[in-house]
Amino acid sequence: MPARDLNNKIIFGVCSGLSEYYGVDVMILRLIFLIGFLFMGITIIVYLVLALIMPRDRNQDTPNDIKDSPVNILKLRLARGEITKEQFEDMINTLRN
Repeated sequence: MPARDLNNKIIFGVCSGLSEYYGVDVMILRLIFLIGFLFMGITIIVYLVLALIMPRDRNQDTPNDIKDSPVNILKLRLARGEITKEQFEDMINTLRN
């Protein structure tokens, strides 16, 4: 089943997810949806239904608000060597309490 592509989305990632699944250029799908919306109007309903039923792609990065969580920022700082493992564990314990 196609999954919404959150990394290459413009609105909900429906067109980018469909393009990846079916191997079609994403711009072609976006143009089809745009033209359909301008001339028929029904494609907006189709797009919204697809946005509701298509799952998020679990193999992709999470949305920015989750990626920028304090725990993930601390993990990044640890990986870069900006903090020690002990400092990391202390900060994680502080966040959890």
